[in-house]
Amino acid sequence: MPSWKSRITGMLVLLVLVIPYVTYLALYEENYLLPTVPDLTRVQSLSPQDAPNYATGQRLIIVGDVHGKFHELRKLVTQVSFDPTRDRLVLLGDMISKGPHSLQVLDYAMSVKALCVRGNHANAVLKYYAKLHGLPAPKIKPPQSGQSDNTDNSKETVLSNDDANEDAIDDTNDEPLATIQNKANDRLISRLLEPRHVEYIGTCPAIMDLGAVGFNGTDAVAVHGGLQWNITSLEDQDPQVVFTIRSYAPPDYSQPLESASGKSWSIVWNQKQREKPLDDRLTVFYGHHSSNGLQMRDYSAGIDTGCYGGGRLTAIVIAQAESGELTHTLETVPCT
Repeated sequence: MPSWKSRITGMLVLLVLVIPYVTYLALYEENYLLPTVPDLTRVQSLSPQDAPNYATGQRLIIVGDVHGKFHELRKLVTQVSFDPTRDRLVLLGDMISKGPHSLQVLDYAMSVKALCVRGNHANAVLKYYAKLHGLPAPKIKPPQSGQSDNTDNSKETVLSNDDANEDAIDDTNDEPLATIQNKANDRLISRLLEPRHVEYIGTCPAIMDLGAVGFNGTDAVAVHGGLQWNITSLEDQDPQVVFTIRSYAPPDYSQPLESASGKSWSIVWNQKQREKPLDDRLTVFYGHHSSNGLQMRDYSAGIDTGCYGGGRLTAIVIAQAESGELTHTLETVPCT
């Protein structure tokens, strides 16, 4: 029969072991150990220190949709001699989901301090993550001007914010098989994410203002899907449209569509840019449109070349010549 001293000692040891574990579980359940899912920043500007520079050899390397194809990403950055101590890597959204190595892509992007814009799959993954852990769903930050999207523009969005949330969370039986599979994959990724991954994805804005690095001497932005030509302020662009736009509906081509059933948004964009004074034109670097393949126009470059589907992974390398002019070079690697 153990003595009262040994019983007390045993109870003390048990308390020392159990209390921290119970406390950990309590904190976990209360989400104190989980990060809040960051709200979406509408527009973020590239630091002038990250711009292409002939004197230092610094370049801007913009990569299309990686979709978890880690080995192809490594082949591409090796091919372009990417130096993370000198160059700046920009990922055009949807670096994760579908492909086999999403977490490796995230870890690599974080290790080289890659910049990014948020895509529709990454946005859905964050919503699934929030729902899984009982955290508030990520919201869209209001425009910096303090003004909300005007009523006329809100009629032209692909999905309202509420619709987007439901679309990312709830499946219906009449959805295409590919859509169901994509959502299942997004859910799986959300279960594998670590808090540091969530924090990194949260740094990806809807639009990245790259400054004067566009075609024909114009300013440029990086986005996942595209921009609406009839909304002049970047802050007033609807992020859900920026994630998903593929075309415009006739007859006036002002209503964006998520499908490709209308007129390609980039064709309309370029038509409208040519109607503006040169100083007001804007180049858009984008992904998302893998079915169209490489799409190079005067004021846009679509470089989602279908790596996940066995196509290629493509980058635009922007460098500064000794004259001060910028060069835009396409680089690509095959995907298996």
